[in-house]
Amino acid sequence: MTLSKKLPAPPKPSKRFAVGLSLAFVAYVFIYALNSSLGGYWLDIEPDGRRYAKEFSVSPEIRWQPRIGYSGWHEGDFVGWIFHPLVALDQKYWHPTKDEMDSTYEKWFDSELKVSQVHPKFRARFEAARLKKMSQPPSP
Repeated sequence: MTLSKKLPAPPKPSKRFAVGLSLAFVAYVFIYALNSSLGGYWLDIEPDGRRYAKEFSVSPEIRWQPRIGYSGWHEGDFVGWIFHPLVALDQKYWHPTKDEMDSTYEKWFDSELKVSQVHPKFRARFEAARLKKMSQPPSP
């Protein structure tokens, strides 16, 4: 018995490679987006990485970090380095870095920063500090 239809030729390796690479990229972005949505502002002050005076940064900043992994200017862990390009884009466009020297920082930190925006590593400490501050009488 003969087949009247010819089987389609398998895709060329270059097309398979392009499809595989595209799927890997989509997975990379999706995993980071999920990881970032579970992250928050890292409440340990970090150097800003731009302005230097004898090997240390002048302006301390608070940056958004994904739930798993850490990516700072001069340090990070394995997951942080893998996602570093997306962390940098995230911090630039969606979760801006907060400069402690900025005049609006204190207002943002005291009243605008929500508990859900704080990295899970620091949430309990942040909530306790906020409750303590709210229970104290206002200073004259």
